[in-house]
Amino acid sequence: MRQSNEAAMFDTCVVLRYGGATVDALGNPTAEYTATSPRRCGYKPSSTREANQDGQVVIVDAVLRLGITEEIGQLDRVRITHRFAEELTAKPLYSVIGQPALGPSGLVVNLALVTDE
Repeated sequence: MRQSNEAAMFDTCVVLRYGGATVDALGNPTAEYTATSPRRCGYKPSSTREANQDGQVVIVDAVLRLGITEEIGQLDRVRITHRFAEELTAKPLYSVIGQPALGPSGLVVNLALVTDE
């Protein structure tokens, strides 16, 4: 089942690992992220749905499927670079909502849109 799940991932994403916060020249905190190498994923934009995160209701803009061995944290971000093997002109950036769920064939991650670049 895991092999068929990974074979059905036609999209590509880059996980941006959270590396901590620093302070800019004006004294404002800014987060630092380190990009990983591109990886296969299953990307499904959702028509807005709600999810519970730490007792608060948040809006889920997309759902991402990753391989069972992938690592992604709650503070990481995800940039979608290819959809159905075609490079996107606007590469949306998402933040991870809650903890990734372990499904029978891989990880399922809820995402919230940060920006379309």
